[in-house]
Amino acid sequence: MGNKIRFTQITKRSLMSTCIDSLRQERGQHLFYPTPTLPAGCTGELQPMDLSVNGDFKRAMKSCFTKWYAEEVARKMNNADQSVDLRLSIVKPIHARWLIECLDTLAKDKEMTRQGWRLAGLIE
Repeated sequence: MGNKIRFTQITKRSLMSTCIDSLRQERGQHLFYPTPTLPAGCTGELQPMDLSVNGDFKRAMKSCFTKWYAEEVARKMNNADQSVDLRLSIVKPIHARWLIECLDTLAKDKEMTRQGWRLAGLIE
């Protein structure tokens, strides 16, 4: 089967035996590859996108929402009804546009992605 390693995150000791029993049922009594466990909160060390891109992406999305919301509040200041319509049918298409804009912006910065892989120790 090759040298495959399966990482699992176990947060409670009781889940460990359940996980191993499930793997044994799936693959028979002999597990084909080791299943090392990682302490809770450590998976980010092995996930390069968490170390670089995801934070910038979340900040960019939050910035888009904040700007949009401020514009909506300013636009409604003169109206009697000052509530901002946050129904999914209103926000979802706008959110899709922000998503594409943020992804396009981040895709241009390939060095940021490489930096996450370096921080995780997966490339030099």
